[in-house]
Amino acid sequence: MDLRAVRALTGRGIDPGDDHHVRPLQTSDVGEADLFVALDHSHADRLRELGAPNDHVLLLGGFDPESDAPVDVADPFESDQGAYEHTLTRIMWCMLGLMAEIRDRLRVEPTGDEPMSGGAGAFDPAHQSSER
Repeated sequence: MDLRAVRALTGRGIDPGDDHHVRPLQTSDVGEADLFVALDHSHADRLRELGAPNDHVLLLGGFDPESDAPVDVADPFESDQGAYEHTLTRIMWCMLGLMAEIRDRLRVEPTGDEPMSGGAGAFDPAHQSSER
């Protein structure tokens, strides 16, 4: 994992772990998932090319409850530390909306104990960054 990504994660109390590996998606991956969350349109298009049903492919940026920013989440690769911090903040905000969407799809009520749920011990991206 890129050292800038590690710094961004650990700076917010997230353990990046040692086993993060990137690999290209394969056709066999498509049949094993109920939902794909892409960071940009090119990733979403590739998922559809591999056979993912359109309604199983979502763009993460569309779930940012606080932003009118473009739907694509920019890849900070080859950028400075600030770009990694900004991207992580955006992803975290988007995850709040995505989790609500998944709960709605599954018809599950939040318990308040989920990470980033607002409950005890929850992670609030607004308190982790001065970007918002």
